[in-house]
Amino acid sequence: MKKWLLTYGFLFAFALSYGQKSISVIFDNHTTVEAINIIESNSDYTFYYLDAWFDTEQQYSRTFNNAKLDQVLEFLFAKT
Repeated sequence: MKKWLLTYGFLFAFALSYGQKSISVIFDNHTTVEAINIIESNSDYTFYYLDAWFDTEQQYSRTFNNAKLDQVLEFLFAKT
């Protein structure tokens, strides 16, 4: 649990420190790692993490259009 909170806190703080650009992404039954890769490929952000930190069973489905990055990250890490 502490790793999740630390990871989320770091990602959230990182996003806030660089300002909030809008991002549009579609998650269709993607894992956390896949979702992070989608964010990276649709933005200028790069995230550093270990795959082992994330639940490989958890999948996400949602569309974000012109959303702030912190909204997308809050969705991804809401259950942590």
